[in-house]
Amino acid sequence: MRRQGEGIEDYGNYILYYKGETPGQYGVDFLIKHNYTNRIEELKGISERIAILNIKVSTQDGRDESWSIIQAYSPTEANKKEDVDKIEDFYKLLQKTTETAHNCNGRFQRSNWGMP
Repeated sequence: MRRQGEGIEDYGNYILYYKGETPGQYGVDFLIKHNYTNRIEELKGISERIAILNIKVSTQDGRDESWSIIQAYSPTEANKKEDVDKIEDFYKLLQKTTETAHNCNGRFQRSNWGMP
């Protein structure tokens, strides 16, 4: 995501939530179909590399469950001491985010959508 700042843009059939601080780098976002927006409990940018979406999801048996979906953009390649520190800080913040997500009894799914 290359947008700077934090915001929500409406595109008719969906909304785009974004958070970014460094122009042209990093940033996280969620693209959500408009018919799910009334089920959103919270959209929160933790940092320019971590955001959380708390949303009500209907289960197969018709119950509603609260889910926390975390979007994370991990730093890579630690060539210098400050890079190592940034990576360690990122994972500490990600750990804290997962611990404080309101659905602590949930499942974790890892994905590398942009990777071959």
